[in-house]
Amino acid sequence: MSSNIEITRVCEQCKDDFVAKTTTTRFCSHRCNNAAYKQRLKEIKMSQSNVETAIIKITPVLETMMKAYYTIEDLSQIFGMSKRTFYRIIERGELPSAKLGGKTFVKKEAIEDLFKKEK
Repeated sequence: MSSNIEITRVCEQCKDDFVAKTTTTRFCSHRCNNAAYKQRLKEIKMSQSNVETAIIKITPVLETMMKAYYTIEDLSQIFGMSKRTFYRIIERGELPSAKLGGKTFVKKEAIEDLFKKEK
C-alpha cells in the first residue's frame, strides 16, 4: 500500500530537511540511517566497556573489605587515606593492632568499633 502523503521532516543524523512519505521516517537516506546505526552500536560498546572497567576497579576493594583482618595498605585503599594517617591513629591508641611478620594488622571489628565511638 503506497502513501500519497508528504511530510517535511528533519533528518536525525545530518539535520537536513527532507520530504518523508510516512509519519515514522527518521532519516533522509539509507546512508544517514546506517551512520546512526553505527553510532548507536558504538555508544553501546562504549557503555559496556565503561561498566567492565568499573567492575575491574571495584573488585579489589570489595575483596579487601571481605577480609577479617586488614593491613595498613588495605585500610589505605578502602578509606582513601595515607598509610601514615593510620599509623598515627594506632600510635595514639585509638585503634588496636598487632604486628605479625613485619606487617601491622587491624581487626575488622576494631574499625567498626572506631566508627561506633564517633557517634
